[in-house]
Amino acid sequence: MDTTPNEKGGRAATETQVKDSEYSTLRKVLEIFLSGAETTAIGLNQAACFNDSRKAIPVLRRRGYPTKDRRLIDRRKAYSMPHDWQDIMDEAKQINKQLLIFDL
Repeated sequence: MDTTPNEKGGRAATETQVKDSEYSTLRKVLEIFLSGAETTAIGLNQAACFNDSRKAIPVLRRRGYPTKDRRLIDRRKAYSMPHDWQDIMDEAKQINKQLLIFDL
């Protein structure tokens, strides 16, 4: 285990461990969405075994995954990914390529 000393003489986790943890959470959240499940933040946290799994949603969106959310009657949000997510991503990549071609 790679650690560095902190000010109080204890050991602190290195950046790679933090990044691995974030990647693990991101991967778990993505697997939940790819299974076709629609889940709330509480369900997402329980399934991913992480305290705030919602932080993974904007990261997935920046990476091109078409996650969506809808407001439930009790004001909670339900998060999911459309079943045709692969087609949506392929179309977005194609549009990006076309924009790069015409970029001056």
